[in-house]
Amino acid sequence: FGAHRAVCRATVGVQSTNSEARELWSRSMQRWIDHITAVIEAGRADGSAPVTVPAAELSTALNLMNESVMTAAFAGHQPSIPDHR
Repeated sequence: FGAHRAVCRATVGVQSTNSEARELWSRSMQRWIDHITAVIEAGRADGSAPVTVPAAELSTALNLMNESVMTAAFAGHQPSIPDHR
C-alpha cells in the first residue's frame, strides 16, 4: 500500500462522495473480514487462539482499526504510524 500512497489517499477521499466507490470498498473490507474470521476460527479450533468475543466481531474490529491506522498514515494525519512501516 505504501508504494501506492496517492491511490490510497484518493480512494479514501472518493468514498465520501461516490456511492459506487463506497460499495466497492465495503465489499473489499467484507472479504478481509471474512478471511480473518476464518483465520481466528481456525486458531481457536487448534487451540492457538483464545475463545473470547465472537470471531466475526473480533475480525470486524481488527480490520476497521487497521483501515483507520493505514488511512491516518497515508494521509499524514497525527498521531499516526510512519507509513514506511
